[in-house]
Parts: sequence; C-alpha cells; structure tokens
Amino acid sequence: MKFDIKYKFKNALIIIINTLFCCFLYLMIKDYFDKVITGIVIMIVNAMLSILLTINVINKAAINAEKLKEEAKDVEKYITENKNLEEHDRLKNEFLSLVSHELRTPLTAILGFTKIIKKRMSRTIIPFINDIAETYEIDDENIKKVNRNNKKILENINIMISEGDRLTVMINNLLDITKLEAGTLDWNFSIIDIKNIINKSILATYSLIEEKEIEILDDIEGDIPNIIADGDKILQVLINIISNAIKFTDEGTITISAKQTKNQKIIISVSDTGLGIEEQYYKTIFDRFKQIDNAINKSKGTGLGLWICKSIIEKHNGEIWVESEFGKGSIFSFTIPMKNDIEGDFI
Repeated sequence: MKFDIKYKFKNALIIIINTLFCCFLYLMIKDYFDKVITGIVIMIVNAMLSILLTINVINKAAINAEKLKEEAKDVEKYITENKNLEEHDRLKNEFLSLVSHELRTPLTAILGFTKIIKKRMSRTIIPFINDIAETYEIDDENIKKVNRNNKKILENINIMISEGDRLTVMINNLLDITKLEAGTLDWNFSIIDIKNIINKSILATYSLIEEKEIEILDDIEGDIPNIIADGDKILQVLINIISNAIKFTDEGTITISAKQTKNQKIIISVSDTGLGIEEQYYKTIFDRFKQIDNAINKSKGTGLGLWICKSIIEKHNGEIWVESEFGKGSIFSFTIPMKNDIEGDFI
C-alpha cells in the first residue's frame, strides 16, 4: 500500500512536471510562432501594398502613355501645320516678289514717260500755245480758258507722278520685306562717311518740301568718325524717316543730327516740328503694316517703311526708337556701333 502511494505520487509528480514543461514549451513556441506569423502577416500586407502601388503606377503610366500618344499626335499635327505655314509663307514671298518685279518694270516706264510729258508740256507745248495766242491775237477769255486747262493738265500730271512715286516706294518696300524675311537681301558693308550719307538723304528729300514752309537743317559733330555699315541701307533709313517727317510737318524745321556717344556708338536723329505721335504708338509704330489711325493722320502708305528701317538697323546691331510730344513734333533716333562685328552675318 505504501508502495502504491509512492508510485502514484511519483507518477503524479512526473505528470505535473511534464505538464509544466509542456506549458513552458508551448509558451515559448507560441511566442515564437506569434512573431513569425506577425512577420508573415506584415510581409503579406507589405506585398499587397506593393502590388497595389505597382498597379496604381502601371495605371498612371498607361494614362500618361495615352496622353503622350495624344500629345505626340498633336505635336505631329503642329509640325505638319507649321511646315504648311512655312510653305505658304514661302509661296507668299515668291508671289509678292514676282508681282513686285512685274509691276516695277512697267511702272518705271509709265513714270519716265509721264515726266517727259510734263517736261515737254512746260518747256514746249505751253509756251508754243502762248505764242500762238499772242500772234493771232486771241481774246483774253479764250487765253484764260487755255491757261486754266494747261494748269489743270500740269496738276494732273503732277498727281500721276506723285502717285507713281508712292507706288514705286510701296513696291520697293514689298520687295525688301520679302527679301528680309527670306534672308536674301543683299548687304554691302564698308567704311562709310556718315556726314556724306546725311547730305545725300537731305538732297534726295529736298523736292518734297517745295510746297511747304519747311527748312531742313543738319547738326553733325565736326569730328564724327567713319563707321562700318551698308551705306545704301542707312541712306534708305534716313530717306524714309525724313520723308515721314516732311509728310506730317506743314511748317517749321526738320533737323538731322549725328554725334558720337560715350559707349562707342553713333546716334543719328531726325527731329521735326510736326504733328507728333501719342505715347501709346511708340513701340507699335515699328510693327509691320502698322499705321497711326486718327483723324489727323491720313497717310497713304503701307505701314512697312518703319518696320524695314527697324530691320535694317537691327542688322547693324543698332537700336531705333521715337520720342514725341503730340502736337509739337517727333524725334526718331537710331544707333550704329562704331566697331560693328558683322563677320558671318552679312558677307
């Protein structure tokens, strides 16, 4: 009986110890498996998040790819349209150049013959008619009538010449603008005497002031140096600006000045006592086909002259601008560098 009690007690103790060991082992294993499972769950969650992010990125990439595809189509469309515009612009320039050349040849002949007619009317026909009237003692009333007709004929001839000259300027401007845009305008740079260019521009425009009370003056520094420029193009700029000054000045003075600046530039200005220009037009007046539209200004030009002037001066690495007081006059000025780097651009 004592043996059974000891045996049972021993077995119970073994069972208790095994149970405790199993519990301890379970607790240890459970903690480990909890950590492993937790890690696995975290990995699965991270993997799922990565998959979701990847899917989102793929969707965005697909959307962006579609956008890029559409943009590529738009770019291709714009390139095609741009090429078409360039081709149309080229055809337009060729057409303007062709028409201008075709118009200039007969216009030169018409102007030439009209000037010959005016010359012969003034020097031969009118004096001959007056001699006949005196010889045959034609009455005063008929003489007055003949003189009125002669005067009217000369006025009409002068209008023909004036309009012919204006049309010639317009044609030349169209030729210049097509050549400037195409980059085919001929340039001839050399060392020029700016005083000589100014004197030529005054002589070329002097006939325009015959019927106006205007005096053209020059104010040139005595020691102004020679410069590197295209003399014909600078002359063209000056003639254009002086002609505009005469057009919008009924009386007073037009002064062409030239001086050397401290920053190694020559500044040339044409000032007048004419109508003046409102400040809002200071910049736009140099745009193509731009004219000042008001009740006073009734210019018949094309609006190309000052744009051509600006293009010529910019080719010389210079600047052009206007200062004015409306109702009192304007000053158009431009600069040309004394040391002009033109190599490769014009030669």
